[in-house]
Amino acid sequence: MTSRPILAAVVLAAPLVVHAAQDTFEVAAIRPLGELPATQSFSVFQPQRGGRFDARRATVVDLIRYAYRLPNNLRIEGGPSWAREQRFDVAAVSPVKSDDLAILDPPGEIGPIRRMLQQLLAERFQLVMHIQKRSVPGYALVLARSDRQLGPQIRRSQLDCEALRAARSARLAQGGDPLAPENRMDTLCGSNGRDGWTRFRGDTMKGFASWLSSIHLQQAPVLDQTGLDGAYDFEINVAPYLSPQQRAVVGADADPYASGPPLDVALSQQLGLKLERITVDVEYYIIDRVERPSPN
Repeated sequence: MTSRPILAAVVLAAPLVVHAAQDTFEVAAIRPLGELPATQSFSVFQPQRGGRFDARRATVVDLIRYAYRLPNNLRIEGGPSWAREQRFDVAAVSPVKSDDLAILDPPGEIGPIRRMLQQLLAERFQLVMHIQKRSVPGYALVLARSDRQLGPQIRRSQLDCEALRAARSARLAQGGDPLAPENRMDTLCGSNGRDGWTRFRGDTMKGFASWLSSIHLQQAPVLDQTGLDGAYDFEINVAPYLSPQQRAVVGADADPYASGPPLDVALSQQLGLKLERITVDVEYYIIDRVERPSPN
């Protein structure tokens, strides 16, 4: 078992890194919140045009997950209980004044806003972490058929999401409206759905595996072993996972498959995929030190 220290915004190396000026917020206000009702106990992160950044109702663990772009199924352990319970509002101003959110927070990357948030966690919360690898039960996403034929609800995508993002960035740089349909990435690439039905456009099997882990498998790790490279368009209609608490609200007599078939049936019949149980090596982020934030 190995571990790697994380000091300040450093993920893979022990020594402190000297950050450039643009990796530090010009201004950052942190406001601790009192107890919130259950309907408001979720965090919202909003990079904004012009370089502003707001995080609302975020715990320290939420801030870590956002700053390091950690998937929901990656474990963060250690630290005091308040780091998972106490919520904060963060209002910050970046020295990077772009109106293009793809520059401030590029999809799939650690961009300027997230690097600045890493630095804020180190300076204001005195955060120190290390990474530990462990072997845990998980799943492999594989093809269901030996002839590698896919299901009727999946096909290779004709979308070039990287090109679409680049064109969108160019339009925004020329003063385009970020809320216009052609500039909203959720109308072009990604996933959306409700009531058991989800549509994916221009998504990869790795991204789908992460979605399965987060939405249906209680954060159990899922590895893409389909061998399907590139992007796909697909739809899946499946009974949603319900926690015991959610089932109690729905009622014992409710049909759990009213909105779709079980996950294994949906994967096989609709997409030509299946899940196999395996042992997966995963990384845990361990909080070694964290303190309540320094005054504004």
